[in-house]
Amino acid sequence: MISLDIEKLAEWYSKLPSDFQKAIESDLPDPDDEVLKTFAKDLAELEVVELKEFFDESTAALTKLGRIGRIRLLSALSKRTYPYQVKSFKEIVEDPEEGEDGATGQSQSQVLFIEDLKAFSEAVAARTFKNQNLDTIALSALNEAALEHEAAPAPPSGPPTS
Repeated sequence: MISLDIEKLAEWYSKLPSDFQKAIESDLPDPDDEVLKTFAKDLAELEVVELKEFFDESTAALTKLGRIGRIRLLSALSKRTYPYQVKSFKEIVEDPEEGEDGATGQSQSQVLFIEDLKAFSEAVAARTFKNQNLDTIALSALNEAALEHEAAPAPPSGPPTS
């Protein structure tokens, strides 16, 4: 199913751009760790629909995997086939709505995965906005939409001015 081979994990990490490496930097898991060996063996035997419960019960192993390992694990999980992919993946990483008492009901595994995705997303966002390929009007409209959730203004008439 999903390989947690440390050499392959290190190779995958080394191929990432440096800004992505910095965003998800953590120690590589210990290949001799018995908790991780058991985790990998059990993980290989599970169906996709069983993963959320398994991860909730395996927070020690997920923590030992480190951010690099969890991102790679999420990457492998996202490639799984339909119909369970979307629902199961969402259950694993979803940031639940607040309950009436204000509690979110997040499991420790969800918190780990959500924080990993946020770190990775920050690297993607930094790259997106570093490439200043949007003109001032488009950036202004994007900013307004992001902050105020309003419709983007109509484009100006005529050719763009520099």
